[in-house]
Amino acid sequence: MKKLSRILTLSLISLTIIGCNTIPTVETSIIPFTEIVPIPTRPTLVIIPQDLSEALKALGLNLVNTTTHIERLEDYITLQDTYYKRIFIIKQ
Repeated sequence: MKKLSRILTLSLISLTIIGCNTIPTVETSIIPFTEIVPIPTRPTLVIIPQDLSEALKALGLNLVNTTTHIERLEDYITLQDTYYKRIFIIKQ
């Protein structure tokens, strides 16, 4: 009885091993998005002077520079998201 169970066990193990095939993989290289589109550079902010009117002008300029930088970053992130989603769909 033990011999029969060993034979059955060995045959099941061998069938399991034979049934396992490795899936062939294709090596593809994905170009990082930062190599296609560079990250927007940070704006250079103006130093705030002591004079009130000049300080308000400098603060306004800094606000505009920071706002446009944020808008560029949002566009960059949207494009990056679209790029990687397309690669993910293509690889499936």
